[in-house]
Amino acid sequence: MKARTRGLAAGVVAILVVLSVPGPVAAHGEFESAQPEPDSEVGRPPRTVAITLTEPPSPGTVVAVTDGCSRDLVTDIQNSDDVVRAALKKGQPGKWTVRFRAVSAVDGHTSRDSFAFKVTGKKDCSKPDRKEKSPDVQVEGGEDTQISSDDFPEDEGSSFPIVPFAIGSVVVIAGAVLLRRATK
Repeated sequence: MKARTRGLAAGVVAILVVLSVPGPVAAHGEFESAQPEPDSEVGRPPRTVAITLTEPPSPGTVVAVTDGCSRDLVTDIQNSDDVVRAALKKGQPGKWTVRFRAVSAVDGHTSRDSFAFKVTGKKDCSKPDRKEKSPDVQVEGGEDTQISSDDFPEDEGSSFPIVPFAIGSVVVIAGAVLLRRATK
C-alpha cells in the first residue's frame, strides 16, 4: 500500500510541476515591425514613421522621433488597426531615434520600445527657425501626447514573469512537502 501512496504522491507532484510552469503568455501589443525598418539606412528623411504592433493600440499612444540633430519631429499621430503612424516635419540626416509607448486596446498592457535608423546625407544642426516649433500633438480621441521622461524611463525593468515563477515555486515546494509526508 505504501508504494501506491508514493506513486500517487509522485504523480500529483509531477502534475503540479507541469501546471506551474508558465506557458506562453498571450501576446500584448508588442512591437512587430516599422517603416523605415530598425537599423536600416535611408537616402532621405522620411515624412512618416509607421510602427506595427501585435495588437491595436488604444488612444493615447505616445511617439517621439528625433533626427540627426536630436530635434523632435512629430507633428501628428494616427492609430489605424495595429499600425501607429507618426507624421513628421522635415528633419536632418544622421541617426534617427524612434521611441513609443502604447497601451493595447485588447488587454490594456503598456508597451514601450525604441529603435533607430540612419538617414544619409550632410546634416545642418544650426538653430531652427522659431516658426518650426512643434505643435502639441494629440492622438485622435486620446490624451495629450507631449513627451516627458516619465513616458520613456531608461530602465524599463525585466520582462521575467515573476508572478508565475513565484506561484510555480510555491506549488513545487508544497508538492515536495506532501511527498515527504506521504513517504514517512
